Amino acid sequence: MNGKSVGLLKALTREQLLGNYSKLSVYVSLYILIYFTLSELLLMVSVSGLLVSVLVSLVQALLISIFDVGLIRICMRLTRGQEINIKEFFYVLKHDPDKVIIVCFVMWLFMTLIQLPLLIPESFAEGARLGKGAVILVKCVLVSAFLIIYIFANILLSQCYYLYLDHPEYTVTQILKLSISVMKDHKIKYFYLMINVFGMGCLTVLTL
Repeated sequence: MNGKSVGLLKALTREQLLGNYSKLSVYVSLYILIYFTLSELLLMVSVSGLLVSVLVSLVQALLISIFDVGLIRICMRLTRGQEINIKEFFYVLKHDPDKVIIVCFVMWLFMTLIQLPLLIPESFAEGARLGKGAVILVKCVLVSAFLIIYIFANILLSQCYYLYLDHPEYTVTQILKLSISVMKDHKIKYFYLMINVFGMGCLTVLTL
């Protein structure tokens, strides 16, 4: 990101992917298929109960993280002119999976915090002598606050998987610290980049 505008980064990405769009489309489609299949399977086996729901959410996040890293590895190898194959999706399983599990757990924890305010029971309104409207307002404020914290943490940890792939010798602590250090001065730029490509993501969904 150093010294490069968002427009230049997008232009470099397009240039690096020239001639590889068909290959990448196959792997992205496969990733989407795996993602929704895992989600549906876990939804089918889940039962009622807060604790079970939280555990299912964690298992889903951990399983998906394997393929998240696999897809990132495929993209990195494509842009570097290296060979790719289906085995890249399962790269994590043979290369210190504990590192990815810990990083994923940290990210999942922040995501779970966002949902905590929604668990405030309605009986809280009676005990605090608040109307239902006031409770809903409190929930919205807390969710918004946790969402900001999640976005902030997600940006700081956004480079963890890339560092894991580029530096397999690093420990989890080194990966987390270096990602935070790298992104410390690029938070706003990275956020703007994500917003910038959000429209393309919506277009991809709408056009399948």
